[in-house]
Amino acid sequence: MRVLDLSAGISGSYASRLMAGWGAEVIKVEKPGSGDSTRQIAPFKDNIPNLETSALFLYLNANKKSITLNLESYTGINILKELLKSTDILIENFHPGRMSELGLDYPSLEVVYPRLIMNSISWFGQKGQYSGYKAGAMVAYAMGGQMYVCGQPDREPLNAGAAIGEYIGGLCGFIGAMMALQYREKTGQGQHVDISIFECLAGSHQFTLTWPEYSGVTLERPGWPGSRAPLSFYKCADGFINLRLQGIEMGFLSQLFGMPELADDPRFNSYAMRVKYIKELEAIVTEKVAVLNKQEVFRMAGEWRQLCGYVATPRDLLKDPQYRSRDFWVQIDHPIAGNLHYPGSPVKMTDTIWESGRAPLLAEHNTEVYGNRLGYSKEDIIRLRELNVI
Repeated sequence: MRVLDLSAGISGSYASRLMAGWGAEVIKVEKPGSGDSTRQIAPFKDNIPNLETSALFLYLNANKKSITLNLESYTGINILKELLKSTDILIENFHPGRMSELGLDYPSLEVVYPRLIMNSISWFGQKGQYSGYKAGAMVAYAMGGQMYVCGQPDREPLNAGAAIGEYIGGLCGFIGAMMALQYREKTGQGQHVDISIFECLAGSHQFTLTWPEYSGVTLERPGWPGSRAPLSFYKCADGFINLRLQGIEMGFLSQLFGMPELADDPRFNSYAMRVKYIKELEAIVTEKVAVLNKQEVFRMAGEWRQLCGYVATPRDLLKDPQYRSRDFWVQIDHPIAGNLHYPGSPVKMTDTIWESGRAPLLAEHNTEVYGNRLGYSKEDIIRLRELNVI
């Protein structure tokens, strides 16, 4: 399966990363000179800015090939069309309308390449009242409804701490492309897959639409009765632990804190009583866990079958035995960034092997693609470079 990835940033790159991991040949089309925008996003190896060592780029573009091509030039567009002759999936996440400006909109391409699957990922989708609007991660998170239930009820809503929408959009883009491939297997016809990150977020939670429509009750932040926060976090000596005290087994806390009297304390011997005296119980937990290690609390909670999780740092993630037991982390050697750990496959399958290749250097595969595949001579490639086409 051959994939041509025109996207920049996260969403399209994540969709094609999944394809590359499961065996597709993915050619990343980058701007001559500067490359994908994520090449310029920190952190960098040793904190030294370098187009080849952005952690985000290295992760999102593992196992791909890189070519440079100037899509602002007539020659560049014609070269792209040559590549499309042997392409199964085209991925782009330009602003809606940009592909039409380049003469690469799906209705135009469909006539020449009827089997081509074109995957477009954008904030609001290719059509609709908002399609032409600019947006970003925070806009999508807010307008997709996720932000409404995040944060304290008497404070402003909170944004996510990561690019959740763009990764969900990329995942939906991958799924859409796979469905389109199944359709093509049956009909021989490609199609246009239109992904709206705005809709991906709105469809990935129940709280702001399905819940109130079903129950007639509109949830307000934080949405969890009897708790001072959406999730109850307590500071340990080395980080934070999450404990839901209303439903907790008091024998667990009694053993954890070395306080046998807690097991029989009438203030905490039922769910209703714990809700009534939640501030008193929280005061005890806050004081006692402050001197404990978060892993210690987590392990004992597991022994007692109590709902508990610790807030993992990146270092915690690498050391966590669960990830290691499932071989999630993989080591990949890069000629400039060096040997680093990366997330592996998010899906385990019995017979399909995830391929963990490194991210490409900028324009690393120009000669292979333009020379070996399209038949350009060495002199042609030099000339194209001099004309800023590649």
